[in-house]
Amino acid sequence: MTIWELDFYSRPLLDDNDKKLWEILICETPTRIQQDPTTLFRYSEFCSNTDVNSITLKTAIEKAIATSGQSP
Repeated sequence: MTIWELDFYSRPLLDDNDKKLWEILICETPTRIQQDPTTLFRYSEFCSNTDVNSITLKTAIEKAIATSGQSP
């Protein structure tokens, strides 16, 4: 079984309009102590503060699933 972790948080970065950027980070949780972290799935996407909502999050999750090749 694969376990994913998700975080949606503001970054200390600004866009072209000096507005705070947000990042959606979805990554696979290591399930074995010796698991090589470079082999774990990771998806990241930035968005503006006006796009911080459930629709953007849902779309990012769908993209991550498609990118991973795993079914939900």
